[in-house]
Amino acid sequence: MTSNALESLSALLTSLSEAPYDLGLHAKHIQLASSPDLEEQFDDATQLLLNFYAATDQVWLPFLQTKMQRINIPYDFDNQQESELDLKDVSLEVLLDLLDSFRKAANDYLSISILKSEIQLLTLLHSSASSNPELEPLLSEDAVRSAISTAALGGSWHMTQGHVLWDLQVAWELARLEEKAPGSVEREIMMAHVESLHLDRLKQPHSHNEETLQSYSSFVSKYYNPSEYETRLVAASQLRNGPAKAWSYKERYEMGLACILIILMIYESYIFSERRVKAPSVMLISALHERAIEDFAKRRWEALLRDSEAEVKKALENDLRFFWSSYINSMAVQRALEHHERELSIAQRAVRSVPGSGEIWAKFVRALERGENDIVDDNGAPAPEQESVTDIFARAMSTSLLQASMEQMLPLFTAVAGYQKRHLKERPMLSDAETFEILVNTLETGMTLIRKASKEGDPYLTLENFLAGVYMSLETPLSERAIALWKSTAKHYKTSYLAWSKYAGLLISENEYTTARALFEDISPKKIDWPEAIWKQWIEFEQLHGTLDDIESCLEKVEKLSTKAEKQRAKVCGHPMSLEMCLNVLLQEAAETRQAWIDAAQLGEDQQKEQTITQPSEQMVVDSTGDRKRKAEESDTATQASKRVKLGTSYSIVRLIGLFRDRENSTVFVAGLVPGITDDDLRTLFKDCGAIREIKITPLDRSVVATVEFMDRESIPPALTKDKKRLEDAEIMVHLAWKSTLYVTNFPEASDDEAVRKLFGTYGEIFDVRWPSKKYKSTRRFCYVQYTDPTSASAALSLNNCEMEPGRKLAVYISNPERKQERSDAAANQREIYVAGLARSVTEADIRNLFGTFGLISAIRLPQDEKGVPKGFGFIEFNDMESANAALSLNNYELKRRRLAVTLADTRAQPRQTDTHARRSRTLRVKNLPAGTQEGLLQQALEKHAKVVRIEIFHRKNEAIVEMDSAAEAGRLLLKPEPIIFGDQELQLIEEDLPASSRVSTVASPMFVPRGAGRPRAGLGSKRQTTDLNKSTHVTVATSSAPPGNGKGQDDFRRMLNHDT
Repeated sequence: MTSNALESLSALLTSLSEAPYDLGLHAKHIQLASSPDLEEQFDDATQLLLNFYAATDQVWLPFLQTKMQRINIPYDFDNQQESELDLKDVSLEVLLDLLDSFRKAANDYLSISILKSEIQLLTLLHSSASSNPELEPLLSEDAVRSAISTAALGGSWHMTQGHVLWDLQVAWELARLEEKAPGSVEREIMMAHVESLHLDRLKQPHSHNEETLQSYSSFVSKYYNPSEYETRLVAASQLRNGPAKAWSYKERYEMGLACILIILMIYESYIFSERRVKAPSVMLISALHERAIEDFAKRRWEALLRDSEAEVKKALENDLRFFWSSYINSMAVQRALEHHERELSIAQRAVRSVPGSGEIWAKFVRALERGENDIVDDNGAPAPEQESVTDIFARAMSTSLLQASMEQMLPLFTAVAGYQKRHLKERPMLSDAETFEILVNTLETGMTLIRKASKEGDPYLTLENFLAGVYMSLETPLSERAIALWKSTAKHYKTSYLAWSKYAGLLISENEYTTARALFEDISPKKIDWPEAIWKQWIEFEQLHGTLDDIESCLEKVEKLSTKAEKQRAKVCGHPMSLEMCLNVLLQEAAETRQAWIDAAQLGEDQQKEQTITQPSEQMVVDSTGDRKRKAEESDTATQASKRVKLGTSYSIVRLIGLFRDRENSTVFVAGLVPGITDDDLRTLFKDCGAIREIKITPLDRSVVATVEFMDRESIPPALTKDKKRLEDAEIMVHLAWKSTLYVTNFPEASDDEAVRKLFGTYGEIFDVRWPSKKYKSTRRFCYVQYTDPTSASAALSLNNCEMEPGRKLAVYISNPERKQERSDAAANQREIYVAGLARSVTEADIRNLFGTFGLISAIRLPQDEKGVPKGFGFIEFNDMESANAALSLNNYELKRRRLAVTLADTRAQPRQTDTHARRSRTLRVKNLPAGTQEGLLQQALEKHAKVVRIEIFHRKNEAIVEMDSAAEAGRLLLKPEPIIFGDQELQLIEEDLPASSRVSTVASPMFVPRGAGRPRAGLGSKRQTTDLNKSTHVTVATSSAPPGNGKGQDDFRRMLNHDT
């Protein structure tokens, strides 16, 4: 043992003695004790952890294997042939300790690995019991059967792995059946028992239902008369129909759980769906919670071993707490006795898993109160020493994990105080002073600790309200103590309107009118978080209890204070009219955007795409008068006519020209074609399937493939019947295009098309890789990889969860169009909300608890500055638009004494560009693009040479407008000596020349007349005015080398950007 190892161990043990509930220290301790130098310390390190925390099989399995090694029991059961062990040197005490350790391990978290090892151990011990007579009673057939049944039942409701335990159980039972004499009563009993195991298993939905039926078939054919076979099998088949159907519904959730990136969301949805069915299965709901808890407990432990970032560890801890809380709640709603006992057992386990959660301790207290101290131990037997609520409270506080967080202490103190209050008499007399003072002491201690833990404290004054209520609920109310309580509370929370309002309200209720009036006079001008509430309370007080002079004086003071407050807010927030002005701008932009879509319906798809670059949010320029730039008067006839089209007709027009094509569901992929195949050959093949919109034939390196797009999805079923047909003496393959397409995301930021093709090309021939446009969202990091056959796509799914770089696992799954909405940015825009006004102390857990009531949350982002301080705003993405819209009702909601501003987030919002000259200086036109160029691929190619902001491609002309990050970046690209080759073609880069009308020089004065000065555009509600140029003394002279009469203005510049001029 090295001196460094000993020093590290000593330091860790010292730290653990001071903070025994620091799970991170325990992880380091076990990690250190696992090193070769300190192997003998491993048991002690593990046992120390188990004294304070529940452990996953990552800790338990090595610990159990060490115990078995000491008594010469092999732990590699999978490779161990069933044979007798020599147990003569194994004492009963040692074996009981080993079996008890397995039970404790299984009780901490659900682990199929531990349960499987336990059953295998019991099987091996039973076959070797004769070698030690002392152990025979413990290892008798009935005792082992009971132990195996308990272990198998513990994981039987695991939908995808429970069969592993059941298979071991049935194999052991069949071996015992073979030992019974034919025709004996014991054999008949055993046959009935094994049959019941099969039938009970068939009643459960699980992934191996078909295999269970086959096992039952083999069992019946071997042990029952042939004449009974059909009757029993028919009954068994009918028995499994319902569970098999239920499994087909649950299978999609089980598949989703394989994707680590969305596992939290899948578990939440899975549990929620099972809880809301007409007859929920308690066992299934329990199993789902157990699985989720084990998953996140393992991830928490791995994060601690890796010493991951604090935010990662905190998020995993919160997720684990969430599922424990949900688990206890799901049992609490079941009022049956057995479910209540289960609730108590779960709560006991939960506080070992997450002892830093005040909410979990509070649930434990309430569960205990509900069961009147009927606590059970880990094995389900009545505990010899029952814990009281006082004991639990003391144990919770002894962890020292709660004292640092107001959010964790508050639920615990509330639960304990509630318990104590309910155990007093309905209206206690002061003779019950001892019991009463215990309650008061609990609440006062809680208030003190909460104020110490949080500078802001509890914004709702929960414990203060509780204690004041206790004082006033006595037969002889202690109003003086209640008033003193609110007075001290108001002085502590100086800016809390709630504290002052409660104080004033109690004074009024106790007829202390003079004191109340003086209080209002004193606090009304002070800085309070909601002064209007205090002013309103003051006015109501004077109207009810004051004289006319009192009322008028109050109203006068409130009016002055209100005016002063409005001026201060206007000074901070800007001119009040700015909101109206913004609204007018938004309305005008909406009208122009609507008009653009109507124009698109008549101009066609390519023209419409070119026009989108000049939509108001991107290209609208503001002139010197602040008015919005008018549209070009030279609009063509088609555009003018389109302005008369009503919005109601635009959708049908656009649909007719194919802007809303259902490509994913209307396209088949044809592989195995011979070279030289033509469009006509494919049209002839699919002529009886429906109208064809488009056929694309693509020769690849190893084959020729084609995509056939029909006019509607109804043509797909008959088209799929052409699979395996022969065309030009070659068998072809026909499948839905999306079935051979993968949606790939979360790859490293540096990954490009070449890297993706190299990675996925090992699984089959790639037809295409499609990249998204980054025009509106530069952070988009996904692509679609399409193979020539679905088999290759299925094989490539093995890359899912592959760690491409530390902490980043690849996400790969079939690009089902039914899930397209979930992955589109447009849908995300409508599912994401923006929250401003957040206090710095607000955590992700606070956000999830508040907004999670409106629906399932898929992501939360709380930006921080370079120092790690929250910026005071955040983004919350829900699973659906309905939840996001519902959450908007929290606008102006008060959270931690701050009022929230809640709106829908718009990731496509762009800052308005007012400096046209600067933007044009960094904009290039790219010509000679290959046909069908992808925006994403072009951006990848150009970003190898310079930084690109956005790209707009005009496919009709094979050109693109590229906006660079700066003029310097644009110059670097233009001056590049080597040509840029893209798709075997040399790109032509042309500088977008600045129009003459925008190159201005000032004469005699910096003042100038705007371009539209002759016909200025009137603002909303303004009278149109005319400007007399003859009265102007200073003008701006445009300089241009162009001949007179041929100078180009800004309207020409706009047309140049949109079209060829």
